[in-house]
Amino acid sequence: AYRWYWDFGDGNFGNTKNPKHKYATAGTFNVRYFVITDVGCFSDTVIKPLTVTIVPNAKFTVSLPSCVGKPVIFSDLSNAFAPGSLLKWYWDYGDGKKDTLNNNSNRSHVYAVTGNYNASLKVETNSGCQSALYVVPVSIHPIPVVNFSLPQVCLPAGTAQFFDSSKIADGSESLFKYLWNFGDAPSGALNTGVVKNPVHQYNNSGPFTIQLQVTSKDGCVADTTKLLTTIYPASTANFAVTPGNCLGDVTVFTDQASGNGYPIINWFWDFGDGLTSTAQNPTHNYLTANTYQVKHTIKTIKGCVSDTIIKQVVIDPLPAAGFNSTSPACDSKDVTFTNTSIANAGNIILWNWNLGDGTILSLNNGATFTHLYTTTGSYTVTLSVVTDRGCKSSLLSKQVLIHKLPVANFILPEICLNDAFAQFLDSSYIGDGTDSSFTYLWNFGDPGSGALNTSSVKHPKHKYNAVGNYNISLSVTSNNGCTTTVTKSFTVNGSIPVANFIVQNPGSLCSNTDVSIQNISSVNFGNVTRLEIFWDFSNNPAQTDIDENPTPNKIYSHLYSNFQSPLTKSFQVKMRSFSGGTCVNEIIKTVTINATPKVQFAPVPDACLNVAPYLINQASETGGVSGNGVFSGPGIVASGFFDPKVAGVGSHIIRYTFTSNKGCVDFKEQTINVLQPPDAKFDFVSPACENKAVTFNDLSSATIGSLKTWSWDFGDGSPVVVRNSGAAFTHTFTNAAVYNVKLTVTDNTGCNSTAFVKTVTINSLPVVDFSLPKICLPNAAAQFKDLSSISDGTATQFTYNWDFGDLNSGASNNTSTQKNPTHVYTALGPYNVTLAVTSAAGCTSLSTKSYNDIHPQPQAKFTSNTSEICEGGSITFTDQSTGADGTLQSWLWNFGDGSSSSLQNPPPHVFVSAATINVQLTATNSNGCMSNVYSYPVIIDVIPSVNAGPDRNVLEGGSIILSPTVTGNNLQYLWTPNQYLNNNTIKNPVVSGVEDKIYTLLATSRGGCSASDQVFVKVLKFPTIPNTFTPNNDGINDTWIIQYLETYPDNRVQVFNRYGQLVFESRGYAKPWDGTMNGKPLPFGTYYYIIEPANGRKPITGYVTIIK
Repeated sequence: AYRWYWDFGDGNFGNTKNPKHKYATAGTFNVRYFVITDVGCFSDTVIKPLTVTIVPNAKFTVSLPSCVGKPVIFSDLSNAFAPGSLLKWYWDYGDGKKDTLNNNSNRSHVYAVTGNYNASLKVETNSGCQSALYVVPVSIHPIPVVNFSLPQVCLPAGTAQFFDSSKIADGSESLFKYLWNFGDAPSGALNTGVVKNPVHQYNNSGPFTIQLQVTSKDGCVADTTKLLTTIYPASTANFAVTPGNCLGDVTVFTDQASGNGYPIINWFWDFGDGLTSTAQNPTHNYLTANTYQVKHTIKTIKGCVSDTIIKQVVIDPLPAAGFNSTSPACDSKDVTFTNTSIANAGNIILWNWNLGDGTILSLNNGATFTHLYTTTGSYTVTLSVVTDRGCKSSLLSKQVLIHKLPVANFILPEICLNDAFAQFLDSSYIGDGTDSSFTYLWNFGDPGSGALNTSSVKHPKHKYNAVGNYNISLSVTSNNGCTTTVTKSFTVNGSIPVANFIVQNPGSLCSNTDVSIQNISSVNFGNVTRLEIFWDFSNNPAQTDIDENPTPNKIYSHLYSNFQSPLTKSFQVKMRSFSGGTCVNEIIKTVTINATPKVQFAPVPDACLNVAPYLINQASETGGVSGNGVFSGPGIVASGFFDPKVAGVGSHIIRYTFTSNKGCVDFKEQTINVLQPPDAKFDFVSPACENKAVTFNDLSSATIGSLKTWSWDFGDGSPVVVRNSGAAFTHTFTNAAVYNVKLTVTDNTGCNSTAFVKTVTINSLPVVDFSLPKICLPNAAAQFKDLSSISDGTATQFTYNWDFGDLNSGASNNTSTQKNPTHVYTALGPYNVTLAVTSAAGCTSLSTKSYNDIHPQPQAKFTSNTSEICEGGSITFTDQSTGADGTLQSWLWNFGDGSSSSLQNPPPHVFVSAATINVQLTATNSNGCMSNVYSYPVIIDVIPSVNAGPDRNVLEGGSIILSPTVTGNNLQYLWTPNQYLNNNTIKNPVVSGVEDKIYTLLATSRGGCSASDQVFVKVLKFPTIPNTFTPNNDGINDTWIIQYLETYPDNRVQVFNRYGQLVFESRGYAKPWDGTMNGKPLPFGTYYYIIEPANGRKPITGYVTIIK
């Protein structure tokens, strides 16, 4: 073809191959086209309709406010002119992000940075016509950073003052608008606030969720929520105090307040008398008696102040103690005490007396009482009283002076009726020496004498006119008024006394014994008042005895001079008897006395106990008086001999008595000492063994003096040994046998002992032997075996004493008493091992051997290729043990997990479970010696358990916190990819809703052990909602397709006509709406929709137009 013919259907033509044509109007034009070949042939004509549409208008609106990090909604308002329709939308958000869509759904876009952006939209029709670029400036404003402080709140007031501390990047905080929610729904309208720093009243301790929403000047909204847990219950003040108290006492206040779970830090007290305290448990002294109102308040550590509690405290006045005492007060006389105390308040219930002489009384009544002071002096008497209100008076003190009480006494005269008067002599006295101040009152008991019956002089006289018995009384009063009275019976005797006496045993009186007479004098009334006795009136009248208080039948004795020649002597005895000063009578009698023998007794020599009886010849009578003499005393036997054995050891009194023919006796005594012979005794040191020196210890003793010689006979045929010393010495018996050993000793008085004989058994000696074992270090336990014997067959009764020669093992470990002991050696030998064997009889032999069969310990050791692995890993162990003085023959591995090996170098060992294990190796050498246990610690670390959690949804522009479940030790976290995470190295990062992502969590524990898991985060994008669709069954835009709504599985879509009638509803949006209601097409029109995406997305409302 070489010619082209075009008919553009609008009256215009073209003849180029590929022409361009511009239509002046919109419409549908039939374009015709044919060609002519170079040979002149015409083609057929092709006719195609061409629709030319008007250029579409791009337009959109931007939601307000526009805030950084928050979705900004772009709502398309573009339109196309019929017959064209919009097919594509080209969005440019001005921040480098663009979208190309095939529907007009609203766009949601999040700007990451504040600033001014130019957002633009260009639309394209189904005919390919593109609109002009529509540009809208978008200002992205900062979002407030919301914060506030939580107060501490105290009930019951419950006043909570909140303080906003929100900020914003542009500094426009002063233009903030506030919306508070105090979490206290029951408070109704008061539950919200719109001021910056609001106050809210709470009536319980919550907790309460506090929300603050802040709106910036540009309408950007942010909020934050905090939990208010610092509302503290009301504290309760309380205290204890004794309601009644006494003036001067310390009043004790005991705090009983409750902080209701919180410590109390302050206490406030008002004692009602103008004084206060901040002590917890104060004390207070009230200065005056009264009734006081005490107030108490407390404050807890949370600053909460309690209510004020008021209690009444009564301060009672003190009682006044008082008393009187009688005067004068004299010792040994009762003093009367009279109470005069006053209660002032209540009643006195206790009187506490201290009477000053150690007497303390606690009386429950105030009755008058008496007290007797036994000694004189000044006594401080105190009294305090206590009332039934517990109040105690001050101590009242008074001095009570106790004076000496006179001791009244006087001397009675002895008179008879013929005497002129009776002279009474005062002998009264007083302890304080004030006798000269006495006053007297006498009563002579003679009322017939009238006024003469009394007297006030110190030594009065009185004349009695009749015999008889009279009662004489004397009252003596001291200068302090203390009076005592004494009364005595007084007799006026008759005037006719008769003297007489009886000589006792008159026929047998001897010159060396007393002569006794018996008084039998009498008087016609009363008593004989005086006797005078003259024992030798003729030769010596001055030798007189006088008795001023004679009694009938009283015996009087006298000893005359002793004589041996003549055989008798006679004496004149005279007695005079008185009944008063002038009334007297006398009598004389003769007594005859016999001569008395005179004995001498020379000293007697000492005697040994074991001598024969002998005659004592050291005594005799020397006065020439005829009679008979005899010996008496211990040891004097019937023959008159002295027998020391009968007397016994000791000093004995021997008496020689000589009796005259008249029965007069004289005797003398001498001491004879009977001496105890020495006591021979010895002992020997056991055991006594053959061919070993036996030590003999002398145990002899001398009762008096000292031992001089010792004679020993050992009974073994050896000569008798005479020694001059009692020191220990030895004797050796050559054969085992039984011997009778005899000892005799002599003391320095010449007394010989009885021979002492003792049996001495000489025992056999053990023959010692033992075996030496072969042992290994370090704890080389040597088992020694005894091989000892003895000739007497008593080897089974041996006792042993081993010395292992190992001084370094310590004194207690180096020895043993076992038959076959074990000793642990810790070093190589040689050692001198000694065994001492003791027989049943105590005979000991010993043997020493050199011991050098001790071998060093092999040393176990190994290496490993690592010391720390994860569960399921393996470790290779390599033996490096040494055999010491032998060669290694066996190995024993203990892997610490229940498994073992006997190979020298076992294969790599797999450890299944996490633990810290000590792998151990022991080895044994050719000497049978086992090595040390070589231990090497191995750590098997836990592989973490990781569960990244279920897949999550997040709203576009929102955020969530990932919550994996991870267990392990010393965990480290790594989330990949590191997109849209606030921190990819923490366990719970925050994910921002930007785009769908699969996140992998790698958890690494101690030892580098790790595990991972994945979680899918689905971003729920803001649904793109078209505002038109054309349900005309042309296959294009026939249904209302809402992009991204399918990602909200619980969504709800409702569409209403202009009358509010529900025309479409869907739970989930699996099948888009086709513009019908109950299967019937709806007419052209605009419909109102409500879309509830759920999943945290707020409902979306708007309009959609059905175009036919």
